[in-house]
Amino acid sequence: GPPISEPRIILDVVYILELTLHVPVSLLAFILYVKKSPSRFIVEACVSGAQIAGVYAYYLPEGLTGGHNWPNDRPVIWWLGIGAGVVWAIVPILLLARSAKILNAAVATASQGDKVKGQ
Repeated sequence: GPPISEPRIILDVVYILELTLHVPVSLLAFILYVKKSPSRFIVEACVSGAQIAGVYAYYLPEGLTGGHNWPNDRPVIWWLGIGAGVVWAIVPILLLARSAKILNAAVATASQGDKVKGQ
């Protein structure tokens, strides 16, 4: 096929990342939630990290180069686009924080159990 144009390459890399990593790991997280597996929080943290990195990779290059491809003549569309980007970052940050809190509590509980066994 034709070569990918340089301005689009970053977006295409993000799309490929979503297809090959983010979607399969998200599906795994969903399955683990359905099964109520304790490991869902580890996978959720991975999915959240991938989502946050994807948002940065998708929006940041355009923002750093002046946002020339964003529709400046239609402020509502611009704010919806940027607003969606913010939501795509805030929700995974909150999920990552929740997963970290749950995993930290689990590790602390396991450590307490190990101390009791060692006495």
